[in-house]
Amino acid sequence: MSDIEQYRKSIDDIDKKIIELFQERMEVVTKVARYKKENNLPIYNGNREEQVIEKNVSRIGDDSLKPFAREFILSMMDISKKYQSVELSKDGASSEYSNEEESFYKQKDLRLGYQGVNGSYSEEALLSYFGNKHKTSNYERFEDVFRALDKDEIDFGVLPIENSSTGAVKEVYDLLRKYGFFIVAEKCIKIEHHLLGIEGAKEEDLREIYSHPQGFEQCSVYLNNLKDVKSIPYFNTAISAEHVSKEGTKEKGAIASKRAADIFNLSVIKEEISNEEDNFTRFIIVGKNIINNASNNKISVVFAVENKAGALFNALKWFSVNNLNMIKIESRPIAKEPWKYFFYIDFEGNIKDIVVKDLLEVFEKSSSYFKLLGVYRRELDVCN
Repeated sequence: MSDIEQYRKSIDDIDKKIIELFQERMEVVTKVARYKKENNLPIYNGNREEQVIEKNVSRIGDDSLKPFAREFILSMMDISKKYQSVELSKDGASSEYSNEEESFYKQKDLRLGYQGVNGSYSEEALLSYFGNKHKTSNYERFEDVFRALDKDEIDFGVLPIENSSTGAVKEVYDLLRKYGFFIVAEKCIKIEHHLLGIEGAKEEDLREIYSHPQGFEQCSVYLNNLKDVKSIPYFNTAISAEHVSKEGTKEKGAIASKRAADIFNLSVIKEEISNEEDNFTRFIIVGKNIINNASNNKISVVFAVENKAGALFNALKWFSVNNLNMIKIESRPIAKEPWKYFFYIDFEGNIKDIVVKDLLEVFEKSSSYFKLLGVYRRELDVCN
């Protein structure tokens, strides 16, 4: 037998022993998981983990191997925690659910707010989710909706958070963190952009087109083919349609919906000018309090970590350790702190789940900033 074959045989023998010890260790881990479940204890215990790592690393005689031993033990402990989370989840979520049903949208006389005017996509999302039996108020800017909620002028606000082709509505992310309100529901609607103008206006007549910046982004391919036409950002697609209607000149057009065209007595110059045929926007319903129940299966948080190597990785690994599905991550710069970021994350779960409680507790303790942004039901459609 050659030297290399002998070495390989030795490794096989060692691996066999390691696997036997691994199975033995996981059997004990299962007992620990059951004990934690019975006593409502978190999976993660930072002090205990560090003690175990240091104790075992100190047993290594070769100093050059110590950092690798630490990595090996840490990986083994992460696997153990992940296995514990699976065991804790076998019987489903905790039974400590609130009896409150997600019926706030069925209540009478709700006061609802949105950005824009009649005919806006935000109003369409509001009507699609709540129906037309409630009092609605429209506001010029996204922050005006948050201010109205803050002053108790409205019960809930409806705001766009993400488009399927152009990504996040970053201002809304920033306002969520700034005002500390909560996402209580979401609604996805299909966006169909059209080029609108006054009666008799043609594409060649146009010199100015008005729309929200997102509208321009979502129709950039069509707009790039227009000559001698200026794109002018405006508050909202429907407000743009209203403005063109009031101006009453063939030289001005708007990118908005057919509903806006009907409301403001405009004609459709060019139908469906979006870059993508399947163009969807996800809207969130924002309230001042968390509304939780057993059907909620989506959670949104924002956090920040120290600007050092491995900090973000160490934070995100907990989703894998706790066997939780992270749906989305979005970063936003921290004002007055160059190259530092807030991270917005959506993931599956309910705040009454033991593993979710554990994750949130770990994030709160290990992050330089942490806030729960929402607990709600994930809409099972093209938005996800």
